[in-house]
Amino acid sequence: MNTIYFYTASVLGWKRIITNETRRNIILGSLQHLVDQQVVKVYAFVIMPNHIHLLWQPVSNEKVKNVQLSFMKFTAYKILFQLQDSNYAQIDDFLVDKKDRKYQIWQRNPLTVELYTRKVIEQK
Repeated sequence: MNTIYFYTASVLGWKRIITNETRRNIILGSLQHLVDQQVVKVYAFVIMPNHIHLLWQPVSNEKVKNVQLSFMKFTAYKILFQLQDSNYAQIDDFLVDKKDRKYQIWQRNPLTVELYTRKVIEQK
């Protein structure tokens, strides 16, 4: 599997919660773990207050969808825990009426684009 993907994920409602070092480190730590476990190669990333962009490539037979789901679930859990721990005043902004969760950090259906040419990779 040699395909590099552009991936972007946004915080629910575009809320600006990735604004401190602790929350950025949750994302960085998760990416580092995926790299250390040889799940993905990360070529570039940008962390903004309400969304992230990644250029990454699954290693071996990992399916990009599975990598995304794992990354999203883990970081959401950690960010939510950190928000609760820090008594974040707007925690209720992330309440959702879902069967499988009480809170949601990331918006559904993040964007994933296969990057086929070097030119497109450099553009992203």
